[in-house]
Amino acid sequence: YKGNLIPFITPYLLTVSLGIEHNKLNTILIARYVGETRTKPGNEPTIVPANNIGYNSVNALKSFLMIDWSTNYLFTKRCTLFFNINNVTNNKAIVANLPNGYRPNMPIGFNIGLKAHL
Repeated sequence: YKGNLIPFITPYLLTVSLGIEHNKLNTILIARYVGETRTKPGNEPTIVPANNIGYNSVNALKSFLMIDWSTNYLFTKRCTLFFNINNVTNNKAIVANLPNGYRPNMPIGFNIGLKAHL
C-alpha cells in the first residue's frame, strides 16, 4: 500500500571513514551505521527481536553500528604487511531473519599477512 515501508530496504545508512597516510604507512577506520530495517511491509510501530517477543510478532530489525580498522606498511616496493580487524567492538546484531530464522552479523575477525606486488 502507498506509504508502507518495504521489507529489507534500510531507510538509513551512513558510512564514515577516517584515514591517515604517511610515507610507507597507511591506516583507515571505517564506521558503518545501518538503521532500523523493516522485515514485513507496513507503517505500524516497529517490533524488534527481544527476549519476550515471539518470532512471528517481529516486524523490524534493530539498528547497529560496525567499525573496521585496516593498516598497511610498505616494506619494499614489492612487499606490504597488512593488518585488519573487522567489527572492532565485537558488536552483536541480527542482520536478517529470512529465510530460516535470525542471522547474526560477523563477529570480530583479524587478518594479518603479506601482499606481494608483482
